[in-house]
Amino acid sequence: KAKVKCLHQGKSPCERCIKTNSQGCALTETRVRSATVSRKQQKRKRPTAAINKDIDDVDRNDDNNNVGDSGNNGGINLTCRTHSDAVSERRNEGTADGSSAKRQRQVQPHDHTSRARPHSVSSSSPSPVSEKAVTTAQVEIHLSSLKTSTIVQVVKGFTSRYPELAMIHLPTLLKGFGASQGVQGQKSCQQEYRVLMAAILAAYMASGDRASHNELYERSVYESYAEKLLSNMAFTSPHMLVAQALLIIALLKGSSFDLHKAWMYCGSAIRTMQFCYGARHASLGNDSQAISWAERHARVIESRTFWSCFNVSSMIDLGTLAQPLLPFEELERMDLLHPLNNFEFALSMDSPAPVPRIAASGPGTEVHSWNVSDGFEIISRGIVVWSQAMTFIRNDGRRAPGMCREENCPWSPTSLWSSISDNLERWRVRQHPALHYPTQSVAAHSAVGNGETFLFVNIIYYLSVILLHREYFPFLPVNESEPRGPIEYQLEAQAPPGWWHSSACQLFNATSSVAHLLQESSECGVLLNSPFTGFCAFIGAYMNLYVTQFPQMNLGQSTNSKHEFELCYTYLKEFRKTWLLGEGWIKTIQSASLLYNRFNANDRRWMTKSSQDFSTLHQSIHEFFGPDKSQQHLQEINRASATLLDAIDTCLVGMDQGTIDQPTMFNSLFFNLSGEFDTHHFWPS
Repeated sequence: KAKVKCLHQGKSPCERCIKTNSQGCALTETRVRSATVSRKQQKRKRPTAAINKDIDDVDRNDDNNNVGDSGNNGGINLTCRTHSDAVSERRNEGTADGSSAKRQRQVQPHDHTSRARPHSVSSSSPSPVSEKAVTTAQVEIHLSSLKTSTIVQVVKGFTSRYPELAMIHLPTLLKGFGASQGVQGQKSCQQEYRVLMAAILAAYMASGDRASHNELYERSVYESYAEKLLSNMAFTSPHMLVAQALLIIALLKGSSFDLHKAWMYCGSAIRTMQFCYGARHASLGNDSQAISWAERHARVIESRTFWSCFNVSSMIDLGTLAQPLLPFEELERMDLLHPLNNFEFALSMDSPAPVPRIAASGPGTEVHSWNVSDGFEIISRGIVVWSQAMTFIRNDGRRAPGMCREENCPWSPTSLWSSISDNLERWRVRQHPALHYPTQSVAAHSAVGNGETFLFVNIIYYLSVILLHREYFPFLPVNESEPRGPIEYQLEAQAPPGWWHSSACQLFNATSSVAHLLQESSECGVLLNSPFTGFCAFIGAYMNLYVTQFPQMNLGQSTNSKHEFELCYTYLKEFRKTWLLGEGWIKTIQSASLLYNRFNANDRRWMTKSSQDFSTLHQSIHEFFGPDKSQQHLQEINRASATLLDAIDTCLVGMDQGTIDQPTMFNSLFFNLSGEFDTHHFWPS
């Protein structure tokens, strides 16, 4: 028998039995694979770090070329490279760089004797703790023994970084952990509180702010524990805290492109809340005087949790293209309190019975005005309007049947576009002027602890303005000297004088505001970890790229668009370090840059191209959960270029054979008898 080393990780089967499909593997001595991996094995199985280096290579190339010459416009040049290009470049690197990369790619042996440790701030380059190295019992003990100061700081950080999920009532959570009576180091607590705290910690640690807590584990440990516990609690009695945990995990899964799980978790959270709502109404009946203090307190948390369900489901619905999990109309029909302001919500345990505010007949129609303490309600109502704008675009917008008719044109008071725009402005007017940017700054609100709310409220507004006005601007403004409406699916009525110029002004002013909001927030340390912020940076980067390449679409007024593009793009690259979601948006920006550079370099030959020739790329610039479709984008761009080159080759072959002379070619292909540009023969339809 040949002597074969038994390589394994301490459990059967070993690697040889796996390869040969042998049954009944009997391990010899415990061996692990050496840290030295052969060069063939490295080529055969590239680790994740090497793949991530391709992305870094692209970003380094972007830093050197993101503002380059493109025709006469000095456009932004973001080179779109393939995976094979990055591999080829890395093979040509120097010996020192190559050896360093090899050392980084070496597979480290698994230490069976080491115990899982919380994250340590003393380590200069801490390595994440694998969830396999931490047992469920260890996590339960860890959660139950969290200090009160840690719980308070984590919940406050979570609420500020995810303003759309401001549903956690801190006194209730502390009471569940026994902290309200000053009990430290409690060894057990109800599993509903543990699973919620684990979900909060997973979201909090995803922000990358780990240095302030050396007793906490990595995000994956908490997320894995929460998922395991939630699966065990699926068929237990519904609980509001469990619904909150489901909702947080849903947002994490969506941000990691696990959209099916996100949809399932979010749907489970909504159904859990609906069950709790129905059970409460059934127990009370028609006796309104029977409402106890505990019941009033539960209704306060219930209201915020339902609105949080709506906020998250609005985002996930756009990513899955499924039917709405919780339509706004259903939320309106429910007997819910309006979300209390932050002060009332925090003190609801000792406050008198909250009085329901005037019921809403639509988003933003209540009689009371909003100030900064109403941040959660402002954000939730703003997401209602934003989701209306996104749904309008998802349903083909102006391309939908009948949307080009006169009564559906955007300036018509009867149009859907006008209705959404009016809702947006009513929502904006009801806010206190101190919440409006650029009248007030991020720094001013950050100084009083409201920076995140101020940022979120304003990016909702400006993002919605961009989405509404961009819908009627051409994807490829061929031979356009000024904004004058769509080229494809042309409207059946003429716009009022100056309407398109006003629309362009609003569109690109909003684009500029987004860029400076993100810049100021980064400088002031106001960091939102919501996918919504990343989407806003993506839209801002794309629109600044667009107006840089086509300055005539804003009458040459966007003189700082290159710089503002860099602000949004830099923010998006930082966002990608936390969420995989940002990678698809960055690849879409790179593809759009490649297309626009080619378009401007060969403007005359691209005159018949439209968004229909780049349908995948055109769809990607509207996607909230946008996966990496760069290969499809590149195929569309190359296909369009090949079509043009084939047409030119046909003409050149005809000239060589004498069947077409040069003057005839130019006269027949480019100009008709009236002197107008004619593309019918050059690009037959």
